[in-house]
Amino acid sequence: MVDLHGKYYDGHYSHARMIQMLLSFELRDYLAIETYQHRVLSVARLNSTEADIIISTFKLPDTIGKLTVVIDHYLSFSDLSRIKAAIQMVLEEKAEKYGEFGLEF
Repeated sequence: MVDLHGKYYDGHYSHARMIQMLLSFELRDYLAIETYQHRVLSVARLNSTEADIIISTFKLPDTIGKLTVVIDHYLSFSDLSRIKAAIQMVLEEKAEKYGEFGLEF
């Protein structure tokens, strides 16, 4: 378990919300974005989320059974490209699993 925010909880949460707003704007037609709102982070909690992709500004443990994308502290074009590639991968996996056609990001 990791205490994500310590005494800087409000600042870290505000930063996460800023990234959420930028991603929501850039990718608004494709996905729903939620900000992690708990003070304590654990592998079990991350694995229990319904999210297909976890985006973080720091490396997460390899034991997380979810697709993760680590981005810079401030969102860059490179970050957006990696996120879009991850979304495309998820769409393709779902298309294969559920037999959908024509899914493209």
